Amino acid sequence: MLLARADRFDRYESHPMVRQLEGEGLVSLRGDKWAHHRRVLTPAFHMDNLRLLHPCVGMTVLDMADKWRAMAEADKSGEVEIDVSDWFQVVTEDAITRTAFGRSYEDGKVVFKLQAQLMAFASEAFRKVFIPGYR
Repeated sequence: MLLARADRFDRYESHPMVRQLEGEGLVSLRGDKWAHHRRVLTPAFHMDNLRLLHPCVGMTVLDMADKWRAMAEADKSGEVEIDVSDWFQVVTEDAITRTAFGRSYEDGKVVFKLQAQLMAFASEAFRKVFIPGYR
């Protein structure tokens, strides 16, 4: 979706009723609408703008490393096994919360839980609602 030309990005053609439920985002748009949305989003991904986010993202990663260090120090052997998949989710959410809202993940945790709940509801609705011709 960050490509400069819309014709280089393959999209699936969803049923019009499904499109009403999903909305029209950059992934599903084509032609002039896609070009307009991409022009609006492009400045956010310029290197100068991304450099401004380094301190927030760096603070997030340092906090995670400190928590891992504390976990290792709490163990008598000084070694601990960590399932990083859960941590990557938290680090991503924390980085987004800090860069977008200037707050820590702990402050925004409720929003992410509600968002996960909303995605579960939407997924359940897609499974339960029959849309003619969508199979």
